[in-house]
Amino acid sequence: MRLKYASLPKVTLSAFTETGLLEKLNTILGTSYTLEIPSLSSLLDAYILKDYDFGTVFSRLRPFCYNDFTDIQDQLQSCEVWDRQMRQDVLVNNKIVSRLLPPRRVWDLYSNRVTPWWVARQYPSAISHAWMEKEDRMDVQTPINGYEWPVPLPKDANLNLICIEMLNLGAEYVWLDVLCLRQVSEQSDDLHLDEWKLDVPTIGRVYRMAHGRLTLQEIQHRMIIGGEVGDDNIMEKEMQARIENQLSWLRENSRVGGLGMPVFIALSEMQKRVSTNPVDKVAGLSYLLWTAEIPTYYASQSQEEAWKALADEMNMAYRGYMFFLYPKAGNGKKRWRPSWKQAMTEALPPPQLTNGWAGFVLRTKDNDADWCDGPCIESAYVRGFGDESPEEKRRLGELLVEDTMGGKYTFKVFAAHKYLIPEGLYTLVGSSPCDFQGKLQEQQCWVVGERLPGGMFKKVSVFMMANKNEVKRLHE
Repeated sequence: MRLKYASLPKVTLSAFTETGLLEKLNTILGTSYTLEIPSLSSLLDAYILKDYDFGTVFSRLRPFCYNDFTDIQDQLQSCEVWDRQMRQDVLVNNKIVSRLLPPRRVWDLYSNRVTPWWVARQYPSAISHAWMEKEDRMDVQTPINGYEWPVPLPKDANLNLICIEMLNLGAEYVWLDVLCLRQVSEQSDDLHLDEWKLDVPTIGRVYRMAHGRLTLQEIQHRMIIGGEVGDDNIMEKEMQARIENQLSWLRENSRVGGLGMPVFIALSEMQKRVSTNPVDKVAGLSYLLWTAEIPTYYASQSQEEAWKALADEMNMAYRGYMFFLYPKAGNGKKRWRPSWKQAMTEALPPPQLTNGWAGFVLRTKDNDADWCDGPCIESAYVRGFGDESPEEKRRLGELLVEDTMGGKYTFKVFAAHKYLIPEGLYTLVGSSPCDFQGKLQEQQCWVVGERLPGGMFKKVSVFMMANKNEVKRLHE
């Protein structure tokens, strides 16, 4: 029965009378509705005037077919109005204020048509796939999406076969980006740009809430690897093992402490990715990092502009990681964190450096000020890091400080990076020496820099205390 749904007729409704259309719907649905239901009669008449094809009408009515059709037209209109208002309400001052946003469209496999979310009202399975080079793709005009935009597909792909495979896997609704996310089209001008503001940054929600997945890329637990035909030559065991190992590692790091994926892990994963539009990689991070508010998406925005907007919304702990662990000053407008170019092209701090300490960078939105509420040593002498290391290994150095009574003390410190810190006097800003319960932290990070007028601080580099005993000595 499901395979029958995948090949519904493409004929438009102008070939039907209301009676003929309803008879065909009743035959497929196993129902016995009549045109004596005014709301149904009016709705079918409207669909005929819009020249919908039969598959589209079937997709609109199928979710309601076993309910009372007495007020079907009002039900659909109410759902559409509610959905439109919901998408308007989550956009506030160029920010998306809720992550809990369903996709705008889904692919109804039973009708083999793309239908609005407000019709289906079910979270779909999500199909993840790898984009091919332009010469390996073709643009397909298809009734599945009502010919609204050309669908870019690999030259050997077939949407109808994908539909059948997903039906055989037990799916009812799926989400496939090229079908459900509006693509560039001459006939719709810039309509895609307006939808992308909201739809691109919230794609991650589709994958998080998916009922299942035909995928080789994402990290949701209820996953299906598609394309298998029971032949080991097609999906070799080595490839399966590699995919499972990579997914297992990503799952373990996808949600740490309720904050989402740690920022340097997310950035290192994004370094390996490519995107059709360079700014798409920045947009993808908002889901991985679980920002409270998500910047809207603009295809024409520069990567650095998009990165600033995302960094402004990050959790204060992740902002702290970039301040206290990234070993160099940023080469963009913000020196306390890496620029996007640095984040994508340079070595990033290893994940284990985030353990055993806590430091935060907060932000005041009114004046776009980033600030850190931590210990500060106005003048300290740093030595031992005057030469760059050819390798990414721990280098030992010394921190010399003088107390208010003139006593001088030397502490062992280390730098887990290769960049030089010229020997000399600096102002230091540190992470908190104690946790929220007042217990001494296992580790403490220090940012080496220069005090500027107006309470400003100019970052140079970073180092850490050698061990907990040195942290204790410094703060006794």
